Amino acid sequence: MLKMVVITLFLWVMAGCSTPVETQMSELQIPSDAPRNGQIQLENVSLFSKKVEILIPKGFKVMSKEDAKLKYPSDNRPNLIYTDATGSINVAFSNTSNKVSNDKITETKSQMKAAFENVYPEATWYKDDVIKIHDKQVGYFELLTPGMDTEIYNLIFFAELNGKLFMTTVNCKKDQMDKWRPIASEIMKSIQFN
Repeated sequence: MLKMVVITLFLWVMAGCSTPVETQMSELQIPSDAPRNGQIQLENVSLFSKKVEILIPKGFKVMSKEDAKLKYPSDNRPNLIYTDATGSINVAFSNTSNKVSNDKITETKSQMKAAFENVYPEATWYKDDVIKIHDKQVGYFELLTPGMDTEIYNLIFFAELNGKLFMTTVNCKKDQMDKWRPIASEIMKSIQFN
């Protein structure tokens, strides 16, 4: 189970912000009510038959299946990907089939981190921890990984949902990290499971 989760994360992180695929992404329209002053507004969305509620940036759209196949060529791509108008900032969700319980999130995080460090020995780790959000144990990793043309900032967080591992990844290019790092944290802290 753990090996498959790490492989899935590896593929997500590698594809998350690569420029060659971005140039092929279909153009998304920025809504006229999108903030123009650089401040990012967040809005609540319900996912997976209202089992999950979370804040995402206002104006982000669901990536089309065609674009998701280009950006995440593996069959292990996220179930649902929200993206900005350029396709370079993504919030991806996956309701996996990997069994886990709420009280095993700390153990799962430790195992996943060890495996992830083997895959990305050159990654810059900022933080990894397990925190409690709305009575759920939520494990997370915050790191910078090498990409095809730039380093990629990733906040990866995961929890138990109906006995299975639910994962979310927020990623962007390194040069966007200062702006998006606090937003990624706010997204993670907003997650609620119904």
